[in-house]
Amino acid sequence: MIEAVLPHGGIEIPALVISTVYGLWLGVMFARRIGQRDLEGAGGRVRQAVTMYFKVAFPLFILAALVETVLITSMR
Repeated sequence: MIEAVLPHGGIEIPALVISTVYGLWLGVMFARRIGQRDLEGAGGRVRQAVTMYFKVAFPLFILAALVETVLITSMR
């Protein structure tokens, strides 16, 4: 039973939280800049968030998919 929860609880949920945090961070940053009518330099923040997503969250999603695939094939 623990094998079925491992990819979700141990890998996918932290990756989902990390993705959500970066999305909220970008949303707050854009809302503040729109309020100040200053969107200069916003592209750097987007690039930073996308880069961190592909360095941290995306590999975790891939790892979770691989673990899930291996566990499902081994259970059959």
